[in-house]
Amino acid sequence: MPSTSVHMPAGLIRKLDLVAKRRQVSRNRLITEACQSAIGVGRREWPKDFFADDRLAARDRDLLRSTFDNWMTQTIARQSKTRPPF
Repeated sequence: MPSTSVHMPAGLIRKLDLVAKRRQVSRNRLITEACQSAIGVGRREWPKDFFADDRLAARDRDLLRSTFDNWMTQTIARQSKTRPPF
């Protein structure tokens, strides 16, 4: 796997290490996942026109979408805590 070097302030590294320890992952995994998130890798997106059903009011579609998106975010966060470290 290719590698890269990134220079960061010492305070940021300390905070990364605390978060990595709390999540029980390596610093490298934490940074890799943060980069993947920033570029949208693994992002769960709704299919085009998924909420276009004319039977639902716009307000109801928005509520359904936001509720499910929130649920997915929490589910993904829980899954990331149980992943093996490598």
